[in-house]
Amino acid sequence: MPRAGLDRAAVVGAGAALADEVGLAGLTMGLLADRVGVRTPSLYKHVAGQDDLIRRIAALALDEAADAVGGAVQGRAGSDALAVLMAIGCLLCTRLDVTDPHLGPFVAPALLIG
Repeated sequence: MPRAGLDRAAVVGAGAALADEVGLAGLTMGLLADRVGVRTPSLYKHVAGQDDLIRRIAALALDEAADAVGGAVQGRAGSDALAVLMAIGCLLCTRLDVTDPHLGPFVAPALLIG
């Protein structure tokens, strides 16, 4: 039975916070287990493994970015809204390492402009 208060969202959130501290390449299931106070095998009740955790962290980051973008363009229309979106897109392109083997496959397609 999973530890009380520990669910998938808590594991992913803790994983995201830990990745912010140690970098995505430094994130391990063992470090995450230590962070949330469980043994490593207990994490597999909440995520399927390291790749699943990283995908969920990427999805969380994109959800947070979408919320931020929504707030930034709220109340704007036309060229004002487009200017904000373009500035955010430029910022993302300069900040994200789409060549990262863990993050790139999940983020790069979202950055393609067709």
